[in-house]
Amino acid sequence: MASLNSNLLYEAIDLAVAMKREYIQTLPYDYELQPYDRCFWELVRPDDLCYLALSSAHCFRMVAYLLKSYATHASVIDGIFEGRASTVRRTIAVVRFTRHYYIPSLVKLAGRFCHSIQFDYDRRDVFYKAAYMPDFMDGLITNKKYYSIALTLVQPHLDVYPYHASEQTHSAIRKMTRKMRRCHLKLSLKYVTNNGIVRFLVVNNFEGPISKDSFKFLENLKVENLFVMPDTFEGRRDKFTVIFDIFYHNKPATEYMNHFRCDYNTNANVVMLMLKRYRIQKMSFPHARIPDAKTPLANKIQTLRQTVDSLWQAVEKHPTMAVYVYCTSAQVVRDIAWVNAVNTIYNTMQDFHITQKTYYITCLMEKHHGAKKLVLKVVFYDYMYFNAIDPYTRSTMMANFLA
Repeated sequence: MASLNSNLLYEAIDLAVAMKREYIQTLPYDYELQPYDRCFWELVRPDDLCYLALSSAHCFRMVAYLLKSYATHASVIDGIFEGRASTVRRTIAVVRFTRHYYIPSLVKLAGRFCHSIQFDYDRRDVFYKAAYMPDFMDGLITNKKYYSIALTLVQPHLDVYPYHASEQTHSAIRKMTRKMRRCHLKLSLKYVTNNGIVRFLVVNNFEGPISKDSFKFLENLKVENLFVMPDTFEGRRDKFTVIFDIFYHNKPATEYMNHFRCDYNTNANVVMLMLKRYRIQKMSFPHARIPDAKTPLANKIQTLRQTVDSLWQAVEKHPTMAVYVYCTSAQVVRDIAWVNAVNTIYNTMQDFHITQKTYYITCLMEKHHGAKKLVLKVVFYDYMYFNAIDPYTRSTMMANFLA
């Protein structure tokens, strides 16, 4: 085992997963899956999996590779953790952990690389005894992907405490949850330390359009890592755009905050404003937007460049070390013929990487300064062509432009 080539081992795992997916795809749609059909391998049992991972370095890497590459769906159901891989119609379990059999570093990997999370439990005491949950939360803090969270309708605001949390801590968190409900926030996930500081807070799924009052629960809140996320299950990211400073009149105790991340569409001017106002160690805006300038093409490009320069200055001059902004913009060309527009874009956007399709052009740019990064994607498209296609195709293409 010591002389085994790790690359060959990973290739074997890729092949095995592909074969399992192909097998699942061949089953009839109404076929009731047997227990062995629902698992990638027989070693999915928590005790067997832990013994395997601890038996050698190669086996540990194999389980870690499964978690990083395939366990995109994480679930905690009645205290049992499952990392599941997607297939065409179903998901299959690749790892399982319980409060008696788990490896902290592997649980952290599961939180770091998952795309969706489901918490479901009939008895809260079973959930609270899941000793691996703090490790899973630590992994979620470093997760750079957008992930969705599903909770039970009975308990849409889930609190994860360490052992022996004081009654004062429980009371403070219950008070914060009541504030969230008054702000029409439908879902939250809180990981609380023994001293009452919220180590990790995910807020998700507001009722109706978001406004400044939607974030009143943040006022003076001691939170270390705050993630604001829309509800992908209802496709609501593109329905709302943040056009105001989330912390204005609702400022949390930023001296405690290590990481702020907003996955809602956020106007680029708001991003610049928040970067200038708040000294937070790490700030992430994965869905910044520059709106269409609604002016002639030459003015569009000039305005766009000014906005990009200002945005990069805000990123680069931020007093902390880590800032990430992914900014997109869809600009419609109306005033000149598309052939002339193409020439103008090529001549004036030479510092961008340009990709041309029949009726749209994509311009990409990346800027780095240490751990500070700005990624910009601008799409210019022909109004005459897009106005002629059906609304569904048009909306799909626009979503792809801004992805």
